[in-house]
Amino acid sequence: MDVHAASKDPEGPVLVTVVKDEIEAGPSKGASDEPKHYDEGVQYGTQVLRDTGATLASTERIRMFGLEGLQVIGTDGRFRISIRLLNRGGRHFEFRCFDLDQKAEWRCASALTSFHIADPPADAAPPELPLGSP
Repeated sequence: MDVHAASKDPEGPVLVTVVKDEIEAGPSKGASDEPKHYDEGVQYGTQVLRDTGATLASTERIRMFGLEGLQVIGTDGRFRISIRLLNRGGRHFEFRCFDLDQKAEWRCASALTSFHIADPPADAAPPELPLGSP
């Protein structure tokens, strides 16, 4: 798992990016490819909000980097927390935007101007399994 955070302005939003390899057999589904996967993504995003002390405000399907995904939005009273979830090529991308402006739309886009999602090279090493995995 890779985790990175970025903010251009102390008063502006903070973006946390999480990228995880999915280690399971079978093709990877996008966050909104099927209702089941969408519902699972919403449950995951809602749990992330709960873990940060926030409550769910809304969910919606989104398109980002040419991929279908979902967004889960919540608030903890101080921050508007928007979590965008995407899947591609056996990888899970999660973008968590923390914004002091409770009414603003997703303002973390400027932190991703150089970010793009591409398939891993054909000769890339497979992801390492965690200790204790089969």
